[in-house]
Order: sequence, then structure tokens, then C-alpha cells
Amino acid sequence: MYKIAIVDDESIIRRGLTHNINWNELGYEVIGTASDGEEGLELMQQQKPDIVISDIRMPVLDGLEMVRKARQLRLPCKVILMSGYEEFRYAQCAINLKVEKYLLKPINNDDLIRVVQRVTRQIDAERQLERQIAESMPLLRHNFIARLLLGRLSDEEVESEQKFLGISLDSQRYQVLVIKADDFQSEQYADHPQQQELLKFGILDQVKDAFSDFPKMIFHDNGGDEIVLIAGCAEGQEGALLRQIYHQCELVGEKIGTSMDTTITVGMGRYRTGYRGIARSYAEASSATEYRHMMGKNRIISIQDIHLPGRRDSISITDLEKQMVSSIKMGLVEETNKALEAIRDRILQREFVTLEKMRLIGLELSILLIKEAENWIQNGDKNQIEAFYNMSSSIMTKETLDEIFTVISTLVEEIAKGINAQRISQQKEIIDQAIAYIDANYGSEDLSLQDVAQNVHISSSYFSTIFKKEKNINFTDYLTETRMKKSMELLRNTNLKAYEIARMVGYSNPQYFSLCFKKYTGYSPLQFKNI
Repeated sequence: MYKIAIVDDESIIRRGLTHNINWNELGYEVIGTASDGEEGLELMQQQKPDIVISDIRMPVLDGLEMVRKARQLRLPCKVILMSGYEEFRYAQCAINLKVEKYLLKPINNDDLIRVVQRVTRQIDAERQLERQIAESMPLLRHNFIARLLLGRLSDEEVESEQKFLGISLDSQRYQVLVIKADDFQSEQYADHPQQQELLKFGILDQVKDAFSDFPKMIFHDNGGDEIVLIAGCAEGQEGALLRQIYHQCELVGEKIGTSMDTTITVGMGRYRTGYRGIARSYAEASSATEYRHMMGKNRIISIQDIHLPGRRDSISITDLEKQMVSSIKMGLVEETNKALEAIRDRILQREFVTLEKMRLIGLELSILLIKEAENWIQNGDKNQIEAFYNMSSSIMTKETLDEIFTVISTLVEEIAKGINAQRISQQKEIIDQAIAYIDANYGSEDLSLQDVAQNVHISSSYFSTIFKKEKNINFTDYLTETRMKKSMELLRNTNLKAYEIARMVGYSNPQYFSLCFKKYTGYSPLQFKNI
């Protein structure tokens, strides 16, 4: 039901307008009448009618003055004025006061109903618009702050729009803080948008609570992992407020860590003057957070404590890359990680390196490592190689230098494990081939380490190393042991003479054979045969 108030100094007209029209049937309710403008104004204040039907010429306070005062009091009612005088000055005043309709007496009921219904449609349209504006207000405020931070609003636009949006920007100086949710892109949240939003909401809620006593603070969800705070203050109060804000950021960071098991990084811009200063301070705060990938997460980074990025020169790490590849080729985890640490230190020596550049460096290093793994893991586990590539691809989602190099270090350990396993397998196969060759050729007096190494297609020095590692005995001693064991077997199981056995096991000099045999067994060949 729409509420109607009737104001007229003639009682007969008040009764007629009240009772001669079936207002209830039309969807209206007459909530009261008044005999002059002063009573009418009081009625409007108390009952808040939607529509007021009023005469113009009345004692005490006429209709025009009543409307004027109602407008001053911001009473939202629509007014239909009636007059028995067709005077231009009345119509002129009605227009100036934005009266909905000016009717001349005598009033025809049907005409009045049509006017009231038309005014009602106007009320409906305005209320619908108000609802739409109310529903859109959060988005309108969000877009306003976003444009303000980017410097896309003139001072005039800021002045007019902030009043409409209910935002107070009445300070002389402003500082902007950018708060990053450190785990927003982590594996725990990256594939779960709802979880990301819950994380962000939880952090924003904690931040609002922490700064609830700061009257000049504006909070803004800037999308993604970013929350923005705009702090206002009067000229000369910057120092004291800065200390308070910094301390509060430390406290809220600790609270978020304890209650939510996550961390935040805060970038702080300088205090700047005016609306344009907000955009400048925001740019500085954003620049400060860019250092997160070099300085690490879970910290407060003020633009005043760092240098702005200058010339971004390329980073020369070719020598360290070669060292890294050489170490991983031998399966040496510690040496490979030392090369990686040297690369990391060289990156940190730069004044500023973008996150994108660091990711690309990390990806390049990981590809070099994987290529070396592919060379060693021959006929290898394709799933293992694919797992290495999947691990390296995660570098492009990491947010800090430490996170990037943690992935690479893990990759080093896994690749070294695979290379060492493959090397052990290959070495065992080589040694098995060498043993078979020795067993077949120990009777040759000229059999040497070089002969065996050549037969298994590796260098003599490498063969000597892996033979000792695999058999826990050097080649010469193993060959002697093989010959002695065969000699012992022949002495026990045949009637061959010692000199005949000596030739069979690779000794052309029987005396030297006897000497070697006694040294190995503690007996001469004849004594051993008679035992």
C-alpha cells in the first residue's frame, strides 16, 4: 500500500478527497490530513507519506513554503499541488520545487486518480533504480577505488563520486599498503578457486579487525592475491601513524600465521599528498611487493628501505651452468648444489631481477639437468623423465627465488639418484663382461688391464676405478687371485706338473709361479698337492 497525506485548509475538501475516492481499492492508504502547511509538514515528518496532495493557499504556512521546507529536510515524498488560482507565479514556484503535478481547482476525481497513479509509477521506477544502485554499490565502490589507485580519476570526479558512493577521502596525506596472500598460488590453493577466496576472505577479515581503530583507513580487495589499504592522515602526523601501521602489520601477520597457518607480505608506499598521491603511493607499494621473490615472503617491505629497480642487465651464468652439468653427470649432489647456490648468489647480486626472469632462469637450469638425465638414463623409465619435466614446469608457478631453487634442488637429488642407479647398473654390466673375459683369458701371460678395458670399450683409468669400486680389489690382485685359484684346482684334480700348470695359468717362468703360489697360499705347489 502507498501512503497518502492530504493537506487543505477547507475541511470539506479534505473530507471529499479522503472519502469520495476508494483509495484502498486502488492500493493506497490515507494516513492523515492537515489543515495548514505547518501541520502538513509535521505530518510528513511523522508518517513519511509517499504522496502528499496539498492546496497552495493556506494560513500559517502555505503549500509552497511547506514543500520548500520538506525539501530542506530531505523528506522523500512526492507532492501534488492544487490551486484555485491560475497564476503563473504559483506554477513557476511549483516547477522550481520539483512538484510532481500542479492542478487547478475544482479537482476532478478521475483526473486526480490518473495523476496519483502516474506519480506512483514514478515512485516505483525510482525505488527500482534505488534497489539496483544499492545492489551495484559494492561493485561501484570497488571500481571507484580501482580507478583511484591507477590514477584514472580527476580531482573533480573523486569529489563528486565519493559522496555518492559513501566513501570518505578528506585527508591531506595518504599512504597505500599492498598486502599479498603468500599462499594464494600454492599447490594447496591454486586449483581450488573457492579455497583461494576463503583464504583471501579470512586474511581480509583479520586485516579489517586489526585496523578497526584507524578511522581514516579504506580497505579494498584488488583481486587475485592482493588486498589494498589506503591510510589517510593530516599533514605532520605521518611519522607517528607510520609507526602504528607498521606495528599493526607485524601483529596481524603473526595472528594470521597462528590462526590460519599462512603468511602475508606487506608492501608500503610513501605518504603522498592529495588524490593523485594515492596512485603514486600505490605504485610504490606494488613495487615494494615485487621484491618479495628476492627477499622472501612473510615480511614487511617499505619502498623507503629499498632502491627502485634500475637497469635490468642480463645475468651471465654460463660458467656455473657448465659446472652444474659436469657435477650432475657424475651424480654428485653436493657439488651440483654448490653450483646452484653460486648461481643463486649471482642473481641476488643484481639490484633487481623480475620474477619472470628468475622463473625463466630456473626453467633453463632444470632443462639442462633433465637433458643430462636423458643422456644417462638410456632406455630409461619414460615416466621418470616425464616426472622430471612436470617437476620443472612447477617453477612457473613459484613466487620467490627460494621456492624456485627448492624445486631445482629436489630435481638435482632425483636426477642424481637416477643417474647413479643407471651408472651402477652399467658399471656392474661392464665388470661382469670384464670378469668373463678374464676367466676366458687368464692363461695368457700378456693379459693386462689395458686389454680388458679395451675389450669392454672404456678407458683403462676408468676401468681401473670402477673395477676396484665394484670388486673391492684392484685388477692385478684379482688376476693373480684368479690364476692362483685355477692353479689350486688343477693341483688337486690333475696329475699335471707344476711347470705345466704354470704355463696354463699364464706364467712362463715356473720359479716365479712357485713364488707367487707360496705367497698366495703359504705352501709351495708340491706341498699343496700333498696336503
